Amino acid sequence: MDGVIRIRTLENPTSLDPAYATRALDGQLACLVHGGLVRCGSQGQILPELAHSWESLEGGKRYRFKLRENLRFPSGVALTSEDVVYSFSRLSSRKNASPHAWLFEDVAGYREVYEGSSERLPGIHVVDLHAFEIELASPSATLPARLTMPAARIVDSRAVLKEGDRYGRHPAALGAWEVLDWADDSHISLRPNPLYPGHNHNVKAIRFTLSPQDFSACALFETGGLHILQPLPLTQAARWKSFAGWQDQIMRIREMNVYYLGFGCHRPPLNDAKVRQALAACIHPEPFRKALFGSRTEPAYGPIPPGLPGNLLADAPGLKRPDPEGLELLRQKELELWFIESEASISLAMEAIQADLAAAGIRCRLRKTDAATYASWRREGKFDLFFANWWADYPDPDNFLAPLFKTASASNMTRYSDPETDRLIARVAIEPDSGKRQKIAQEASRRIVEAAPAVFLWHRNTEILYQPWVKGLDPSPLFHASLHLDLRIEEQASHLFGSR
Repeated sequence: MDGVIRIRTLENPTSLDPAYATRALDGQLACLVHGGLVRCGSQGQILPELAHSWESLEGGKRYRFKLRENLRFPSGVALTSEDVVYSFSRLSSRKNASPHAWLFEDVAGYREVYEGSSERLPGIHVVDLHAFEIELASPSATLPARLTMPAARIVDSRAVLKEGDRYGRHPAALGAWEVLDWADDSHISLRPNPLYPGHNHNVKAIRFTLSPQDFSACALFETGGLHILQPLPLTQAARWKSFAGWQDQIMRIREMNVYYLGFGCHRPPLNDAKVRQALAACIHPEPFRKALFGSRTEPAYGPIPPGLPGNLLADAPGLKRPDPEGLELLRQKELELWFIESEASISLAMEAIQADLAAAGIRCRLRKTDAATYASWRREGKFDLFFANWWADYPDPDNFLAPLFKTASASNMTRYSDPETDRLIARVAIEPDSGKRQKIAQEASRRIVEAAPAVFLWHRNTEILYQPWVKGLDPSPLFHASLHLDLRIEEQASHLFGSR
């Protein structure tokens, strides 16, 4: 063993600059190279990182953070509160054209920075070298969770100014890892950053190796050229699970997402809640979920996934019997269901939904299409039904309720609009008491389920296959949260190979 752990990746990274890391791999790598004030743990909890503590003041309208002392960037310059001001102001400025500029739009004075009349966010008040306060325009319970996002990582202004547009290729920050080498169409290697508190002392490097073909990746894994397959390719999963010795090397991660069938609430007759309720009552996802996806999914009873406040359990009230009047209106037209086939099982799932509707006398035509057409037509509202999914950006129920079902949200593709639901979602965003917040989130979820703007199908899990000598693997429900601080290599357990 050379002390390097090799992890498969499906694509080339494009930029490790937190302000421009838009894809999952870029966000993951940006979080490895850049520390944040806080980070997400393996159970979705919010943990301290560059800040050792924080507190909510004035009912969530102001937050005070205290940075760890004696931390230095690779440039040798000490981390201070001014680096936080620079990082967040840089992200918020329209001239920098970050797609994540919205992250701090509720910070006092955001518009001044965004529009260019101020260089620094007025709402970040420096108390001293290692303490600062963030003032919000209105109370928020979501700020700490939002600060776990890749875009909220802290950058060194000296490194950014030195590299300019090349910074995304040559980042130097105070994260758990630093870039060792990067070769397009091959790999990117990171080594432990000795300046990061609690950095990995066990390995020389982790290497993200490009291997887009499932068969080739599994062949590399089998010969020891790859150590971690995340995810375990669906096309190869059954084969690896058939070997008794490898079954213990498969880890299942409950990730934060929801897969759903959205209804066009703006299109007659689906603009009538009774019609939507009748339609939802005709669809029975559990049989085909189990048959097609098995342990790779778990049932969804509402919009919020397990592990977050507001998740509805199996005994939550559902829609039992279709309304006869609503059914009759549905039978008078042919519906269209739009979807993208990311895997063969998706088409089979859509066919199962089509069969459920046919059994109720409802005609439904399946429209499998490419991603660009699908996105365009969904934005324009040219659909009756569509299959979609939503993955968390940060560990909070607000990240599922507000984008998908708040009236003014650009991501509310169902066009569902309900003043009471909007009121409940707004309360979730500001309620500081965790117990009360959970009850409000559950109430919002139940109301959404009963109004039936969508049928919630499943939550997706990810399976990881790893070599027996890889230890300390601690994946998280969020793509950007695993820092690999305990990852290590132990003596090769070669006996497992003999079990295949």
